[in-house]
This record gives sequence, C-alpha cells and structure tokens, in this order.
Amino acid sequence: DSLVKQIDAEIEKYFSGENPYRFTQESRELYKSIGGTPFLDGDYTVFGEVVEGLDVLDRIAGLPTDSHDRPMQNVVILSTKLKRK
Repeated sequence: DSLVKQIDAEIEKYFSGENPYRFTQESRELYKSIGGTPFLDGDYTVFGEVVEGLDVLDRIAGLPTDSHDRPMQNVVILSTKLKRK
C-alpha cells in the first residue's frame, strides 16, 4: 500500500507540470554542448555507441510523435551487431 502511494505521488508530480530536475547554469551548458537526457541520468547506463547507421536514428527521430514525445507507431529493432573495441 505504501509503495503504491509513493508511486502514485511520483506519477502525479511528473504529470502535474512540476519540474523535479533543477540544474545549475554550468550543468545546462554541458547538456546543451554535449547532449544528454536529464530525466534518464542516474537511472540508466550507457552501454554502447552507434558507429554506423546514424541515418536510421535520424529517420526514427523524424517520426511523428504523440503528446508524450513517443512515436505514433512503435519502433522495433530487429537486429544489432556488437563490436569490441
């Protein structure tokens, strides 16, 4: 019960328009210059990089999205190749 209430409160905060991500001006400049996704930072790990096929990412990024910035149709990755450095 307690966990459900906590999750509900987080969801409500997220969708109520409050911005839980407060950044210093220095942090803002870093995000602007090198990129990143603030709402994922601290929760997810980058585990690779795209070395070819960036045109595919550009096509995915250009798809129409809904009000939550999700593609109108799901995008499915059918295969990947792993390469050691």
